[in-house]
Amino acid sequence: MSVRKIASIAVFGVLLVSISACSTPGANSALCDATGNADLVTAAGEFGANPDVTFPTPLVSPDLGVTESITGDGKPVRAGGVVGGTLFIYDAETGDPIVAADQAVLLPTENYAFPFTKVLQCGSVGSRVIATGTADELFGDRASQFQIEPEQSLVLVADILHAFLGRADGADQVARAGMPAIVTAPSGQPGFTFPDSAAPTELTVDLLKKGSGSTTSAGDQVIVNFSSINWKGEQLKDTTWETAPAAVVLDENAQGASLPPEVITSLVGQTVGSQLLIAVPGDQTVVYVIDVLGIAE
Repeated sequence: MSVRKIASIAVFGVLLVSISACSTPGANSALCDATGNADLVTAAGEFGANPDVTFPTPLVSPDLGVTESITGDGKPVRAGGVVGGTLFIYDAETGDPIVAADQAVLLPTENYAFPFTKVLQCGSVGSRVIATGTADELFGDRASQFQIEPEQSLVLVADILHAFLGRADGADQVARAGMPAIVTAPSGQPGFTFPDSAAPTELTVDLLKKGSGSTTSAGDQVIVNFSSINWKGEQLKDTTWETAPAAVVLDENAQGASLPPEVITSLVGQTVGSQLLIAVPGDQTVVYVIDVLGIAE
């Protein structure tokens, strides 16, 4: 199976999120077993490519249905994890395509997740999952962001290409004195408490959690969650925790990077599962907390 790099793409102004089905620890077994009308859908064709999807129309799907048309035998999706995969959405009444993401996109299962994404935690790398239901059931009160009526029945097909962490899970480390104290919410999102001392005058990199996963190298595409804030600021400058994780190429000259070159360079040689605290000096010192979730290998 060939593996593609992640492309964070927006459809109708929203980062895509997806679904999946099987049986792994932490998954909701009721969701994993909710076949519904999903078994009336077939999705043939090469894994990771545009599927040949057929189903009887109109396909009325008042309840959530999930089935696995290809059983994955790779790394399971962890509870709260992030999937890299393809996603296709169809009008269940007409069979017409609504969304076609045939390049790998990041699909979080918890933070900023749509209701149907919880079943991604049932799947594994290599799974092709089919889900059916109404837009309201699948997307909740954000169905309108996809320009879809809440009562509209949909068919979704997702191929799971990658399985990443949802948050840093490494062993706790001690940051140096004079740096902000970081406390994470249950979701994993960090909060900042600043000391009375002045901001660092040079680039400062501290390890808050030491992961046990693979080590990043220059040129890798790394999946991260991050938050940034001005030194002693009261509001975040930027965060992925309220949208979707970022795919960052570890090349300080990369075009369109979501992180500054000093931060990108600091991510080289880190292990998956780690959390870093980085202060970047300038006219206004900016502090970053970054969770290394995985490498798109």
